Amino acid sequence: MTILGNYPVGSGTFKALRDVGVKYIGLRTAGYNHIDQEAAKAYGIRFSNVAYSPYCVADFATMLILMCVRKAKQILSRVEAQDFSVEGIQGREMHNLTIGIIGAGRMAVLLRKICPVLAATSLHTIPLKEMNCAAF
Repeated sequence: MTILGNYPVGSGTFKALRDVGVKYIGLRTAGYNHIDQEAAKAYGIRFSNVAYSPYCVADFATMLILMCVRKAKQILSRVEAQDFSVEGIQGREMHNLTIGIIGAGRMAVLLRKICPVLAATSLHTIPLKEMNCAAF
């Protein structure tokens, strides 16, 4: 069985899963903070998460930022409806933006390195000297 990251899994869910014979859950996320680990252990259910490369996650975050800035979803929706008008869909330029980066994990370090390449200013919750940038 697989579970998405936006679904919290607690004791009641683990009991129900155990009662129908589930012994293993494969998560479709890198994080597992939505899983009650003690309940999983108590009901004898093991789980695993996905190991994404921090480069992959930083690239994906960059893609999402660019899609938002350039209003890609609205443009694609209009094209699908054969509406090629440009009113209201002009995007912004990265050099005019400030990107906020929360955290000091590997992905945050990599995203911090990508922002200047896009000519965007970046703000961080952790000063650079406290981040382990040497690892990348």
